[in-house]
Amino acid sequence: MIDWLDFVIPCLHDPIPAGRVMSILPSGELEYDVPKRMQATGTYESKMWVRSQGGDGEGRATELYISGNPAKFLQGHNVFGCELVCDLAAGVVRKILDTVGISSDLTVAQALKGNFSVKRIDITRSFSFASRNEVKAVLSSLAIKSRSRMGRAQTSGGTVYHGKQSRRHTLKFYCKAEELEAGEKHKLPAELEKTPIKEFAETLLRAELTLRSKELIELEKTEGKHFTPKVLDALYFDYFGRIEMAAQAYIPSEEIKLLSRSIRDSYLLWKEGVDVRPMMSKPTFYRHRSELLPLGIDIALPNEQVECEIIPLFRKVTGRPVGIPDWAYQQGLVYQSRVGG
Repeated sequence: MIDWLDFVIPCLHDPIPAGRVMSILPSGELEYDVPKRMQATGTYESKMWVRSQGGDGEGRATELYISGNPAKFLQGHNVFGCELVCDLAAGVVRKILDTVGISSDLTVAQALKGNFSVKRIDITRSFSFASRNEVKAVLSSLAIKSRSRMGRAQTSGGTVYHGKQSRRHTLKFYCKAEELEAGEKHKLPAELEKTPIKEFAETLLRAELTLRSKELIELEKTEGKHFTPKVLDALYFDYFGRIEMAAQAYIPSEEIKLLSRSIRDSYLLWKEGVDVRPMMSKPTFYRHRSELLPLGIDIALPNEQVECEIIPLFRKVTGRPVGIPDWAYQQGLVYQSRVGG
């Protein structure tokens, strides 16, 4: 699905009355004078930003800059959703322009043809696991064992990032169920609380690719028409394919201190190449193993056999890819193009 979209689309119109931001130098000279952006309200009070820009010399703006989450704006949630970029842009344009009283037909037609500039796009996929705990274990493993051309992973608030501060592209992983519980910004609207959406999200690992303007220019993917489903798939798996997973990992020293003494001793012996299985009872061994697995350590495998093995990400992240469930269409919980054309 498309989880974020920033785009600029041609639209000759009277500027949307959102106010202006001005800067005046100490000399009294006007440094800049730009229109402010305003929030447009979509489904279940979800928001996207919109701003008039450009000019025709007669007081009319020539473009709209639109930014936000099209899935939330059009259907009220982003647990699953459409990834037809042109259809989404057209739906967003229709809803925004109808709200502010600007004729939308010509601009919607341009959106459906893909005649708009893309400044940022977030492409996301979901993978289903047996439980939320398994999702969290996978995230722990990704945090410790994954690496890419941008180096090792960074973590923040339960999310695992590659290129978190990059101005070009970012890859991130997170537990969708925990995101829905992370506060007002992310929670489901009250109207959707009794639908199957929340239960569906319970076991989902979300893996998301953000492509920003500099990267899009280099890729020569700067227009809506460029983002066909085939291209989206190719981009997604190309970037995530650059992440590698170590078959085993070492636990950072600060985390070792948090382990119980017995678990710590088992780990340190294993790290030195000792087979710890004969040193304890079978139940104790499997208890220690189960506590270390979420950290990316399997003491059942000899350390010296696996410590240097590097494997592609999607051979290691073994969750089941999930799309839009049938019941979402039946219950009207997913946006389907209603703009015609």
